[in-house]
Amino acid sequence: MPIQTLIEDTPVPVKIWTDDVEELAKRQLRNTATLPFVYHHIAAMPDPLHEGALLASPDNG
Repeated sequence: MPIQTLIEDTPVPVKIWTDDVEELAKRQLRNTATLPFVYHHIAAMPDPLHEGALLASPDNG
């Protein structure tokens, strides 16, 4: 699956593998890309199962 959206106006690029991204989510991704410990890029992918949990979330047990 190719990158659908690329945000490059941040310290590291944000690569998004969908074109269906809410503006609030884009703002959150831009904010995340400014964190000092982020290295190389931010990756955002669609949730085909619609579970809504982050990969690093404590909720995905």
